[in-house]
Amino acid sequence: MYLSDESDITFINGRMVKCRYRYGAMSMTLEDIKRVSAETFGVEISDINGRGRTQKVSLARSIAIYLSRLKTGKTCVEIGKAFNRDHSQVSSTWKNYSGYIETDPSLKSLVKKVEAKLG
Repeated sequence: MYLSDESDITFINGRMVKCRYRYGAMSMTLEDIKRVSAETFGVEISDINGRGRTQKVSLARSIAIYLSRLKTGKTCVEIGKAFNRDHSQVSSTWKNYSGYIETDPSLKSLVKKVEAKLG
C-alpha cells in the first residue's frame, strides 16, 4: 500500500482527518489486525472486542482500530461492527490517534511495531 500523492492527506489543527490509499496486491483483514495487535500487547482478541478499559486493552484496541482504518479502507461503520463499537467511537479513535501518533514518539513506535508484524 502506498499514498497516491500528498494531496490525499488533509490535516486540521495538526491532526490527519482524511487519508486515501490505493491498494496493491497486499490484502489485510480486520481479523489479521486484531490478532497481531492482541499478540503484541499480550491480550486476547475477545478483550479487544470487549468493553474492558484497562490501559493495555484500551491501547491495543485503539491501535487496532487506527490501523484498521488506515490499512483496510473500511468505513467506520464496518470497523465498528468488527470491534463491537459504534461508528462514532471508531471515528473518534481515528481522529485522536492520528494526532497523538504525530506528537508522541513512544506511541508512534508502538504503532510501527504492530505494522511491522503485519508485514
